[in-house]
Amino acid sequence: TSNQPRNPNKNRFRQHVNPLSAKFQVPATLPTDWPHSVYDNLKYDPVTTSDNRKLHLDIGCSKGGFLLQLASSRNNERALDELDSANKQNDWNYLGLEIRPSVAEFARERIPKWNCTGQMDILGCNANVDLDRLLTIYRSASSSSDAKGNGSSSPLRLVSIQFPDPHFKNKQKKRRVVTSELVRTLAKHTDPDAIIFIQSDVQTVLDDMREVIRNTTVSSIDGNDSDNRVYFQDQVEDLKEILIRNTTVSSIDGNDSDNRVYFQDQVEDLKEYIDDTDERYLEMKLVPTEREGSVTKQGLPVFRSLFRRTAILLETDNN
Repeated sequence: TSNQPRNPNKNRFRQHVNPLSAKFQVPATLPTDWPHSVYDNLKYDPVTTSDNRKLHLDIGCSKGGFLLQLASSRNNERALDELDSANKQNDWNYLGLEIRPSVAEFARERIPKWNCTGQMDILGCNANVDLDRLLTIYRSASSSSDAKGNGSSSPLRLVSIQFPDPHFKNKQKKRRVVTSELVRTLAKHTDPDAIIFIQSDVQTVLDDMREVIRNTTVSSIDGNDSDNRVYFQDQVEDLKEILIRNTTVSSIDGNDSDNRVYFQDQVEDLKEYIDDTDERYLEMKLVPTEREGSVTKQGLPVFRSLFRRTAILLETDNN
């Protein structure tokens, strides 16, 4: 045997955790003065307070490779566009959430190596525990730093949920990241035209996420199943689905011509998926995740869908 010390491979981490376990129900500890201490445009500096960047949230970011490559790609493109400009501001901030603390720490250490300091953070937390608190704090900080007085708008413009843990066993499905409450939280913190992008190499997992987003209703929250008002447009061309889809806020209000939903599904059929040649996918100018690259190299399919935020308000906002 070799007497040389073992070289730990920091790329090897536990693949699966139980998000419902007690230790993952504890709210995450945030860095001091977060997010002001992390993002350049949110620091108390009059030079940067007019720089109102859009926020890209990646839920389940793993080792951060997707966000780091995407930010680097966007930064390079931005630099070329502003080659002759003295004020080279970035369009985006990035926030990655990863439930495994050691993985989140490793990902966070990569940020300066990719020259993304000041525009990216990666936090170790459970999205279904911390998301509302994080977005509330971030939005408040963004509003207070807005020198133009545009604090009422939300900076969150793009949410990606990619290749989440499938939790195949029936008894483990309740561990899946996309829940009705998560969708309501995203609706709370997004403005019209914000995008939710989801993808998985497991078709049933993708379909499950889509169903949750489409069918998050008032009844699923308050227990009133007779009042099945959907928040998200379901465009499955099936009679049973149409009956559910058409029972919207508009049908309750009596204004059937105003079919208001929170996020409108940009795919016209449950079994229709967005591929990497689709204009709706290409216009986001994303980069492949590490998992996506591995899957496509094997010639296996990736299932994708896209949702767009509409103008309808959460019911609680109307009270």
